[in-house]
Amino acid sequence: MKTALFCNCQGLALCGQNDSGDTLKHGDHSDDNFHAPLHFCIDAGDVDLQTHLTNAANKSEHKPLDSKWAIFCAGKLITDETAACANAARSFTILADETTDSSFKEQLSVCIRYVHHDT
Repeated sequence: MKTALFCNCQGLALCGQNDSGDTLKHGDHSDDNFHAPLHFCIDAGDVDLQTHLTNAANKSEHKPLDSKWAIFCAGKLITDETAACANAARSFTILADETTDSSFKEQLSVCIRYVHHDT
């Protein structure tokens, strides 16, 4: 989950053209934005992560659904935290803007602004 949140904070897409493969193997498609931070942590000595991925079901193969699930979970965490902070603030503002992209798909951007006071 921390990998998904890290990629989100850095503005990195998790899903690539090929998200499947052995998570522990460095290679062509295994070094996408989702797998590269995992490799980095393992190379830095995260034995618990390496053990988990080694013993995970399906020999730790990640299918595209896994990346999509990580995106969903990260989005849920960020949404819940943002909503809690906005609700705790004395006031907040919601800004919304809709536009159509080059493929004629409508896109909605939502921005929530609030002032957070540490007590």
